[in-house]
Amino acid sequence: MEKSDEAELARQKRLDALAASVPYYDAVNSVKSDINKTTVSRINDVYEPLSENGLADFQQGIRKMTGFTNEKIFSDPKFRLAHQLHESGVASSAYSCAVVKRLIPREVERTTGIEPY
Repeated sequence: MEKSDEAELARQKRLDALAASVPYYDAVNSVKSDINKTTVSRINDVYEPLSENGLADFQQGIRKMTGFTNEKIFSDPKFRLAHQLHESGVASSAYSCAVVKRLIPREVERTTGIEPY
């Protein structure tokens, strides 16, 4: 154990010497953080509600929600298969992988020529 500790100390000294050799070492060490300083990305990060009601519009069905309905999602055979494999607790088994390969065949990627499995 002592030998590995000595090797780690020697490695750390070499890394410190390398870090001290760069021209901006002093500038990096003298920088202080300012939690009140903002960036341009944070200036643009402002919530703008679409209306006075906000989420209530979606909950009451006044505005159309974009996305898939439960019927659309659960009608997809690939989703149903994955859901059932996860529900039964065998989703990460080799057998379920073989079932997915057989029921949902994938083609070779045309841009790379890589086999999907």
